[in-house]
Amino acid sequence: MRKLAVLAAIVVVAGCSGDDGGGTTRGEWAAEANQVCRAYGRRITALGTPTTPAGAEGFIRRAIPIAREEVVKLRELDAPEADAATIDRMLDQVEQGIGALQGVLSARAGGDQAAVDEATQRGRRASDASNRIARELGASECAATPSSS
Repeated sequence: MRKLAVLAAIVVVAGCSGDDGGGTTRGEWAAEANQVCRAYGRRITALGTPTTPAGAEGFIRRAIPIAREEVVKLRELDAPEADAATIDRMLDQVEQGIGALQGVLSARAGGDQAAVDEATQRGRRASDASNRIARELGASECAATPSSS
């Protein structure tokens, strides 16, 4: 179950995005995105580390709304025009990761371990993709360390 908690944390802190904003530089955007990700990362850290299946489910249920709020804040940032599509693609990956976490909860509720495993893998792929893009854009606070399974 610790794997689910790590996945949730990775997905939550991985996302960074922005809106169109012709005058913003990549560095300015990255600095603002890093501030947002740092703040939301602290909120996720404050949820603690679950040690039981029930604890992991509770963690995910509490983390998902935080992740969604973070996505909204990041989408509100002015993005450099040249990077806007890349930033949107990154945040789309974060949203896919959030969807995967919802899938984990649904699959666990139905007792379907194969579906839990599939949703977990889907979430990791989305997290890895968003982390890679965040690092490329200089938003290192928005890129979680890749999970080690």
